[in-house]
Amino acid sequence: MNTVNGTGQHAGQYLYRTHEVRSNGSLSVVDLETGETKVLVQDAGYRNLDGLTWTPWGTLLFAEETVGGRLFEVFLDRKDPTVATSVVARPELGIRRHEGIGVRP
Repeated sequence: MNTVNGTGQHAGQYLYRTHEVRSNGSLSVVDLETGETKVLVQDAGYRNLDGLTWTPWGTLLFAEETVGGRLFEVFLDRKDPTVATSVVARPELGIRRHEGIGVRP
């Protein structure tokens, strides 16, 4: 899954991507102006990362596309949206297979 930042000072500059691998999944960011790519978050326990979307409050949600899959929220640095400041598991949203997710205000 891919998503571009649509608001703020750097709107349209960064492409965020989940990587759907069996283990050691990651979320990366590509600077569309320079082509530079870097890993935002990665964990050996992340499996088949798929769903990815922005929240109305400016964080990213990403999910696992597995039975018993989890949902995570990524907080980005306010000045540098290529730096993740924290990742929080969101079990209150349900433990199930997440493919394509969305958030409404």
